[in-house]
Amino acid sequence: MKIVIYRDKQTNKITNHHPVNDKCTEENLRTYNENEKYPTKAEIVELEEDSLEYYFYTMKTSTIEQEAENLRDLMDEIEHIADCINYRLSDFDRWFKKERGKE
Repeated sequence: MKIVIYRDKQTNKITNHHPVNDKCTEENLRTYNENEKYPTKAEIVELEEDSLEYYFYTMKTSTIEQEAENLRDLMDEIEHIADCINYRLSDFDRWFKKERGKE
């Protein structure tokens, strides 16, 4: 598996990463790395499937995907609660208009 890693130019620490895609050509990486405006430099690395790096990369990626799924589930629950509140408010509004009409 190949990924692009970004290293801080001063500290050389990894600051970001993503899977290699069509835009990750040697030419684009060279252009990126030569641009002094960017605080990071990019490089393509290959992770062996039986390596520790691959294990932690896939673990982190799957954790992020699981968190995104949890957030989607939470959003669905919040939407359901909002629908219930709106329904109750419309019931109250109808009741209030009915009671006001009696006066």
